[in-house]
Amino acid sequence: MRSLALPLIVLCACVGDSSTPTDAGIDASGSDAVVDTSTKDAPADAPADVVAAACDLQKPFGTPSLVPNVNSTDNDYGYVWNDTTMYISSYRSGGAGDFDLWIATRTDTSSPFGAPTVVPLTTGGLNSAKIDIDISLTSDGLTAYFATSRASTSGATDIWVATRRSTVADFANAAQVANINSPTFQERQPWISGDGSTLYFASSTATGYDDIYRATKSGSQFGAPTLVTELAMPGYDFAPVLDASQLTIYFASDRAGGVGSLDVWSATRSSTSVAFGTPTNVTTVNSTGDEFPTALSTDGCILYMASSRQGTTGNSDIWQAIRPK
Repeated sequence: MRSLALPLIVLCACVGDSSTPTDAGIDASGSDAVVDTSTKDAPADAPADVVAAACDLQKPFGTPSLVPNVNSTDNDYGYVWNDTTMYISSYRSGGAGDFDLWIATRTDTSSPFGAPTVVPLTTGGLNSAKIDIDISLTSDGLTAYFATSRASTSGATDIWVATRRSTVADFANAAQVANINSPTFQERQPWISGDGSTLYFASSTATGYDDIYRATKSGSQFGAPTLVTELAMPGYDFAPVLDASQLTIYFASDRAGGVGSLDVWSATRSSTSVAFGTPTNVTTVNSTGDEFPTALSTDGCILYMASSRQGTTGNSDIWQAIRPK
């Protein structure tokens, strides 16, 4: 059992000319091209939450470094919303229950995150006396999806949703997401699209191992989840993180061809209506330890991930890999 990846949630401890926009896909280093890199402008047909990049998206991510101020001597992994707010899933002391959600903020992207504080224990809020982890927010910051083992959960963990009226208010009215959770197995690590219409998550329902599933909204509810078959293989595939265009996905896998036992892999597609291509190992961010992705900056220039590599102070720490300009 890997305490970092938590597969079973037993919580123990062809590049185009740079002057023209391209969708060049991704290579083994994790390089993709979804904007015009000469102007850094987002393409005209991009979703509303695709922003101009502060880096060259055709270049691979650099060597990961520890994110300052946010790690502890226990398990930590972080999701970043709007580039200035980090939600940390952590087993550190001082929490409200078991694994808890903590929050760290900064005033701008050139500043470091401040010291984390635990999300308050409130009725219907994000934290409970049980496991509360793996959060993902819509682009407006008003809806949060997360995994929890609190009362009414049907599997080891289920995906729940909570809402708030403003980005300075606490989340409330937490409830299980309809049509997503199975009665026996665990669902976790949700990733929600900026508009809240597409949900990716990990579940062990089909194979006994974790696989990546997708569900889309029809009206006010999600339809039945479907296995993302082109990413599935015998073993663990989990922790889906997509860019704003939903044309590139990063995920963790223990498939053959990796650097360590669990690595970050990626796959691309030309349209959201087609399947992802063959996954490739994001070699520049992986080590002989375990890694899995947790978030991507709004411009796609920073990949946040959890890692047990050398230099980690706890069982797993929050690291970031940055693309050069």
